[in-house]
Amino acid sequence: MKLIIIHSGWDLTNLIEFQHILQETKGSFDTMIIIITLEKEDTNESVCQDVDKIQSGELVLPIETFFLMNRSPAELDLKKWTEKTEPYQVIKGVKLLPEIGIISKTNLTFVYLSSAYKSGFKNDFINKINSFPYVDLFVSHFWPRGIINYKETKEKIKRSQNGSNKVKDLLCYFDPRYIISGSDDLFFERVPYSTCKNYLTRFISLAKKHNKLHERYLIALELEKINKAISTNQTFTSQNNNDNYITMSGKQTNKKYTGRPWQQKIVQNLNEKKRKIIQLNPKNLNEKQNEKMNKNNKKEEEEEKDADEEEEEENNKKYVKCSFCLSSRSFPAHLVFSVGKFSFLTLKPDPIVQNHLQLITIPHTSTIRNDLSLKQEIASFENSLFNCCNSYKLELISFAIYSSSSFHFFIDYLPIENDLFIEFEKLLIPISSNLNIPLEHGSNQEIEKKIKTENLLLIKFGKNKNYFIKHHNPSNILQSILLSLNVISSKKNPNITKFAEMPQSEQFQIAQELQKKFDKFEPNF
Repeated sequence: MKLIIIHSGWDLTNLIEFQHILQETKGSFDTMIIIITLEKEDTNESVCQDVDKIQSGELVLPIETFFLMNRSPAELDLKKWTEKTEPYQVIKGVKLLPEIGIISKTNLTFVYLSSAYKSGFKNDFINKINSFPYVDLFVSHFWPRGIINYKETKEKIKRSQNGSNKVKDLLCYFDPRYIISGSDDLFFERVPYSTCKNYLTRFISLAKKHNKLHERYLIALELEKINKAISTNQTFTSQNNNDNYITMSGKQTNKKYTGRPWQQKIVQNLNEKKRKIIQLNPKNLNEKQNEKMNKNNKKEEEEEKDADEEEEEENNKKYVKCSFCLSSRSFPAHLVFSVGKFSFLTLKPDPIVQNHLQLITIPHTSTIRNDLSLKQEIASFENSLFNCCNSYKLELISFAIYSSSSFHFFIDYLPIENDLFIEFEKLLIPISSNLNIPLEHGSNQEIEKKIKTENLLLIKFGKNKNYFIKHHNPSNILQSILLSLNVISSKKNPNITKFAEMPQSEQFQIAQELQKKFDKFEPNF
């Protein structure tokens, strides 16, 4: 599924600026979701005018389009829209999403929730969510309460009362890969948190704080198809007790929630074991029998736990790892693009945007400045690095230019190529050893400052592997990375010796040569 998601308000005139994008990318994208927030100052008359533009052909929507509204416009004769359970076609090519629902296309699933939804979540809806093995996307006007801006401190995160309890309660029933929010209280990406299945859920806002009506944001993303059977016989069951459960924000609640089906199975197994222990452990058993039985039970639990962990690890390999970054006003440049299986782009309707639009159709071409040599250098670097990573089955997820003098890109690796990753990691350690700035030991502000002031390049592997190396000429960086990959990989040439198998003296010599390459040129930006 390839989506374009826009937070537009009722001002659909903004969409005309993206009209040629939709036409040029027809066939590249198949779905568009427009998050529409009707403010108090917005009139129903303006809504009808915008719809007239679509009907008259002034605004052409060449792909399937869904509107997610926060309240109903009376003039459109949609007073009963809250009673709908399926997307309701307003006019040709445009469907209105009910207040809450699920859409599943090409083995990908997304859940949506309007801020107008007032009633509680019914069991049949929860059953429907749990019938899918996972949810890729959650789209709403709000985000869960307790999640705040990524720049805030932990203390402020704990004190945060922003967000919606309604969204937080709904998210207790499933773990989406991404949350797209149209709220104006977010800047862009939120702090990701680990869910019960060890996913990292990302929070993305499409609105700008304090200036929502003047800045429109678009996010274009491509989600890979994951061929996995969808189970239809999994059901949600409630517990009839008053146990407290910990919500995602860390607070206790008496919500009767048993979790996903795989969690329910674990709980049932544990409860069954406890029941057997109680039955088989009367008072007349001596201490030795009790001790022996406890050891056996503990051993069985450990074996079952190991089996569950192996199964979970195997299942995780079926999911594509991903990481991305979005632009922010805190950086001098707000050009962001990515290559690989996921593509993200934020746009602002001003003249600068005209230089960025081609990144949707030509994601490997950069137009930062009028310096032709710089454009060619960066485009060549990006394209070559992308091809190089593909050749060695390294997945280049995102490459972003934060300013005119600093680069920030992520390299993620596929689980099957873990050995190759370890070897590449060993090569990076001596290069970055003199720059001991681990990401997890510094605040985001400190890291951003170091990247900008010290010309550092951040290479991020997975969740916790981070390295800083000196940032110089992009072509030189590419040469060094290519050299390292050529040294450590024998996929194209069986005669090439793997880096990990070399003597330490040769490893040190190669690291020194790479360091000299990085030190040879000064930044030419």
